Formats: sequence, structure tokens, C-alpha cells
Amino acid sequence: QKGAMWGRAAIKLYVSNSGERINVQASPTDTIASLIHRLAEETKIPTHAQILLTSDGSTLNPEDRVGNYPQLRDPKAVVYLFDRNYIFRSPSPKQVKVAVGINPPKILTECLAAIEPRSSDHSSSQELLERFKIQFDGHCKQAREFERCCTESKMDVVRILQELEVHLGSLDAAFYNLMNHRGSMVKMFDEFFSEFTAIVKESSTLFDNFEYDLGELRNVELHPALRIGNKTTLLDMQPEGRLRETLGKCRSWRDRLEKSVVELRAEFDEIREEVKKEEGQLKRVDLSWLKRANS
Repeated sequence: QKGAMWGRAAIKLYVSNSGERINVQASPTDTIASLIHRLAEETKIPTHAQILLTSDGSTLNPEDRVGNYPQLRDPKAVVYLFDRNYIFRSPSPKQVKVAVGINPPKILTECLAAIEPRSSDHSSSQELLERFKIQFDGHCKQAREFERCCTESKMDVVRILQELEVHLGSLDAAFYNLMNHRGSMVKMFDEFFSEFTAIVKESSTLFDNFEYDLGELRNVELHPALRIGNKTTLLDMQPEGRLRETLGKCRSWRDRLEKSVVELRAEFDEIREEVKKEEGQLKRVDLSWLKRANS
């Protein structure tokens, strides 16, 4: 296989329902099935509930080997792990609590402005400095608390943004997977309609030839071993009217089937146009702002 020369490497894998990142060691000869079993032990997601998608929407087939997917050779390659149970359970988004209500520290000039009106009542500059020190220490404490709160809030925001990036990447992969399935379905229907048209054309020629042959059957005598009494031709044994009636029924069935397929083709084309219209309104999510925020 083409990927057989690729050595053992770490694959970045994101669990889409939690945003957790896992580095999975794998070689080209490892099967996807073995990878799924390892992930079941590590993530506690059952093997039957796992869906593995690449960033381009390709589904990792359990029967394949890792080397069958050359895109995984890229060090930046990402695989998304979906949990079927999580998808169908549709949990509500996590509510992240961010600390609020911490007032920013007052600046030094405001501290001096609060002390200055009372300075004329004290003859000792030392007492003035002591009072200023007490008030300044209070504001320093408030400033440190504010800084700690900001740091924690920033870490929460970064974590939320990282989870959001994983979720958006998961949706992107699922969207491409859906588009791949849609493309396969369109191709399958186009092939079906093409083959059916060819069959209809061939059957029309067959019916025309059979109808022409009916007029010649009276002149064709049966082999002596097939004759019954005075019946020497096929039309003596099987009336021409009955044969033409059977031919008419076959043509009627063919016409009804052809009409049904034409109606099906019209419905399919209408659905395909609606899908194309909706697809045209979808745009790839711009994650550049997210990367800037994380940095």
C-alpha cells in the first residue's frame, strides 16, 4: 500500500461532545477497528457508538488500515470522534460561570485626592504617609484580586474558545461527510436513470420487432414433432389476437413504468435544485478570529 512507508506517528483526535484533545499513536498497518477499541477504553465511548471523521468529511472504515488514508500523514491532520448516543441525546450547552462584579482598582491620583483634603489637619507628615499607606495597601489588595479574577476569566474564555473551535471543526467535518453522501446519491440516481432509459429504448425495439414477426408467423410451419393435429403453425396453436393482447399489456406496463420514472426524475431534480440552493447559502466558517483570540 502507498502509505506503508509512513512510520508510527501521533494522530490528533478531538472528542466532539467535550472538545477534549487526544493524541493517538498509530502506524499505517494498524486497523481502524483496533483504533476504535483503544478509543473505547480511553474515552468510555462504546465501539458501536463511535463515528470517526476526518476534517474533509471522510468516514474512517473499521475494515481499513490507517495507511489507507494518506491525509493522516499530514502532521496537522485532525480526526473528530462523534458519540452517536451524545448526538441523539442532544444535551443543552454547558453554562460557564465567569466571575463578575469586581471593581477595577482606583488609580494613584484618586487615592491622593481622597487624602489631600484632610492633610491640613495633621502636622505630622509621618501620619499622613501612614494613612496613605493603609489606603494604598487596600487598593493594591483590590488590584491583585482583580488581576486574579481577570486571569481566571481569560483562562475560561480561552477554554471556551478552544471547545468552540473543536465543535465548529466537528460540524465542518460532518457537513463535508453529508455532502459526500449527497454526491454519491446524485451519481447513483443519474446512473439509474441512464440505464433505465437504455432499457426502455431496447424494449421498444424488441416490441416493434415482435409485432412485425407476428405477421410472418403464419408462413412459418412448425417442426413435425411439434405439430398437433391440423395445427401446422404457431398461430394455429396460439391465436394471433391473444398474442397481440399480451403484447399490448406489455407495452402498457412499460409505458406506465416509464411515466412513473419520469415523475420520479422530476421530483428528484426538484429536490436536487433545493439542496443546491440551500448549499449555496452555506459558507465555510471563518475561524481566523478564533485563532487570534487563542493567541
